[in-house]
Amino acid sequence: LNLLANKITDKTMRKLNYEVDVNLYILLILKTH
Repeated sequence: LNLLANKITDKTMRKLNYEVDVNLYILLILKTH
C-alpha cells in the first residue's frame, strides 16, 4: 500500500513540477517580448 501511495505521489509531484515549469517558461517568454 505504501509503495502504491509513493508512486501516486511521485506522479502527482512530477505533474505539478511540469506545470510549474511550463508556467515559468510562458512568463519568461512574455517578459522577453
